Parts: sequence; C-alpha cells; structure tokens
Amino acid sequence: MKKAIYLLPLLALIGCKSPDPNPSTSTPPVSEEIPGEGYTPDFNAEFVPSYSYAILPYSGEVAADAPQYPAMDDGLNPQLTVWKYLVEVTFNGDEAPQVKVPTGCPATVKTENGNVDIDLGDTDYIKLVVGGESESGSLRVAGNKRHLIQLNNLTLRSNDRPAINDQNGKRLFLDLVGQNVLSDGSAYISAPVGEDRKGAFFSEGNTVICGDGSLEVTGNYSHGFATDGFLYVNPGATLVVNNAVRNAIHVKGSASEANSFRGVEIVGGYVYANTSSPRGKALKSDSNIQIRGGSVSLNCSGNAAIDPTDGSLSSPACIKSDLTVRISGGSVNLTATGDGAKGIKANGAVELNGGDLHIALRGNAITGGGDSATPKGIKADGNLMINGGGNYVSARGAGSIGIESGYGMVIDGGVTYTFGSNMGILFGRTGAYCSGVVLAGGESNSDFNSAYTMSLTNVQSQTISKIMSEDGKELIGSFRWPVAMKSASLTILK
Repeated sequence: MKKAIYLLPLLALIGCKSPDPNPSTSTPPVSEEIPGEGYTPDFNAEFVPSYSYAILPYSGEVAADAPQYPAMDDGLNPQLTVWKYLVEVTFNGDEAPQVKVPTGCPATVKTENGNVDIDLGDTDYIKLVVGGESESGSLRVAGNKRHLIQLNNLTLRSNDRPAINDQNGKRLFLDLVGQNVLSDGSAYISAPVGEDRKGAFFSEGNTVICGDGSLEVTGNYSHGFATDGFLYVNPGATLVVNNAVRNAIHVKGSASEANSFRGVEIVGGYVYANTSSPRGKALKSDSNIQIRGGSVSLNCSGNAAIDPTDGSLSSPACIKSDLTVRISGGSVNLTATGDGAKGIKANGAVELNGGDLHIALRGNAITGGGDSATPKGIKADGNLMINGGGNYVSARGAGSIGIESGYGMVIDGGVTYTFGSNMGILFGRTGAYCSGVVLAGGESNSDFNSAYTMSLTNVQSQTISKIMSEDGKELIGSFRWPVAMKSASLTILK
C-alpha cells in the first residue's frame, strides 16, 4: 500500500534492496546472555515522542524490582555461598572505628585516624558488614579470595583516598542494605607501589552488586564507582553516582572467563549516573556493555575536550564501550547537553533487541587539536542491529546526527524514531537492510532500501507530520519535529 504524508506531498520513492542484509564485523563477540524480560512493542502509530533535554539531579528513586539471583550460578548469587566468618566494622564519627573479628578468623586489622585496613589473606568466604558514619574515614580491603562486603546504612566520606578501596583481586559481592553514601576528597595521598585508586569506590576484582538497598557515590578526585573487573547489577539493587571528576561509572572488564569480554551487565535494579566533566562518560567500559532489565538513567553535560594521553578530541558520552553495546530489556534514558556528546558510542557493534530506549542530546559539533566531534544519539563504529524494542532518539544542534553506523545497518524489528539536526540516520560502507519500523527526520538522511522520503520546507518547532495511507484511512506514523527546520527530510520505513 502506498503512503502519503497527511499534510505534505510524498516527493520521492526509493525501492531497491541492499545486496548484503547481514554485513560482517570484526569486533569481538559479546558474552552469551540469558534472555531478558524486555518487550518488543507493536508499532503504535499514535505515539509521538517528546524529549526533555534537561538533566535532572538524582530524585531518590530506587529499584522497582525485588532481589532475584541466578538459581545455579554461585558467581552471581551470594545466597549459594556459605560465608564462614563475619567481620563487623562500625564507623563512629570522630571516634575510632570499631572492628570485630570472630575467633578463628585469620583476618588482620589496622586502624589509623579513622581509616580501617583489613587483610583477609588467603581465607575464603569472609563476610564484612560495614555501617555507621564518618566524615573523615575509609575502608581498605586486601586479600586473595572471594568475599562479600555488606554496606548497612553506611555514610563514609574520605578526605585523601577512596572511601572504599578493595584491593582483593578476587570476586566481590557488594551487598546493599538500607541507604549508603560514599564520597572522596579532591586530592589523594600517595598510594603504595602498584596500587590503583581509581574512584571513591574502587575494586580490583569482579564486582557483583546485590541486595535491596542503595549506594550513592560522589567522585571528587577521579571516577565515582570504578572496578578493574566486570560489573554485574542484580535486580533489587540501586546504584547512584551523583557526579564525578572523570567517569561516573568506570569498568575495565574481564576477558578471563571463557573469553567473554565481560564488562557491564545490568539485569535489573536501578542505575543513575551523572558526570559534568569535559569528555566525561556516565557509563564507560573497556569491554562489552549489556542492559537486560531494570531502569537506567545516564547523563553527561561536559563538552568534548582534548585527551592528554594521546592528544585526540575525546567526546563525552552517556554510554561508551570499547567493544559492543547490547540492550535487550529494561528502560534506558540517556541525556547529554555538551558539545560533541554521544548518547551511545561503541567502537564495535550496537545491538538493540528489546526494551525502551530514549536518547536526548542538545549540543553542537566542536573542533580542537585538528580533530572534530559531532553530537550523535547512537554511533556504532561497527554494525548497528535493531531487532526489537522502542528506540527514540533526538539530537539537536549544529551538525548533530540521530543514529549512525560506520559499517552496516540491519533493522529487523522494533520501532525507531530518530531525529538529527543534520541527519536523522546515516549508515556506512555496506549499506542497510530494513524490515522494522523507522521514522527518521533531519536536514537529510541516508538513502534506505524500500524507503519513502519526503522533502519539507519551513517546518516549525513541535510540528507533527502525520503519514497516512493513500486512502487516508490508516495512520502509518507521526513524527514530531523538535526544532524549526528551513528544509528537512523525513524517511519512513515499515
């Protein structure tokens, strides 16, 4: 059935298919995942997205789901481990912290000026319960075995080091009970040789967040929440980073587990992260990032800036992966207000398989150091694959692009609305294949296969373009223009 715009005429029809609907990519594969709870909505033609470009401070929201753990995986489920020893740490304001070590437990303890240093040695299955409050204290944990740290209504602020510094390179279960708050100072004392201190909360090993409480972090020295292993967030838990001097959540990731390149996995809970730092990332991983459930709100407001390590112009981003980003469930809201910012940036592929994704960018293209940075809602250097979900992207500002793939693009399901002041959608070398639903608006768009493209002039801000069937009985889709456009292109695929 032919389509026609409700108020403006259809000007161009493009009708040939890409010779390669499944272009390859050389990026490493993501880890095998359990199917998530995400949904793939039917196309709702009446829905017209509206975008808020304002970054809101943390509202106090917590996870809406209850704790739920993989039934047979003791690496992700703390309830499958029998914890042999219970060590209790209580901070008492200006007084010395109290540390209780049970008889027979080989852990050693040192305290100095409100700072607690616990060495678990080679002992398995030690559980630390940490509570109380201090405006000038810290906790450092060393050891070589799996362990659990339960934060129980802890408020801990450190002046000259991480508030919590876990130097145990083995797996850490971080069990959250009640409301917990951590922050560090703007300058650190010298660290022991070979010791990393990357954030207000730092873990050397893989970190699994569990429980039904919350953790609120502010990073005044570098990152907010950082781990050199992978990060796994279970349902029920709430992780909040209010702000950070560099990245809000920084995850190195692990390639040691069956070459899984595991970085970040969010399967439930609530995650809020914000950074106002130039070139800052709200969620950054050197490895893969997967979101399979829960609610995620990520914000960045800094501008692109020169990276002193290599002299390149580095963009801020809500999500940045050096490998692959995959979203298959949950609710994901990304807001960026800096020049040259990205909503999602992956050096490899981006896969959107389900869930509800909203991206709002406001900023302009920027140059520096002989380089340039363009605002983009989604930028995949590899393939972009959309197989489901509701995906709503708006990037407004000079030079901005809604969705871009540097290689190929395969849209095989879901609903995608995308706007960019310059281009709504752009694909790279191997072309594109589409059998889903896409409405793309901008000054121009890439030429899609089987796409209906309309050219418009003098479009006013908040104008709604309705696309009807030729007989005028079927509403194919509606598109809201977030800014005024002297000339515009609207591409419809269905």
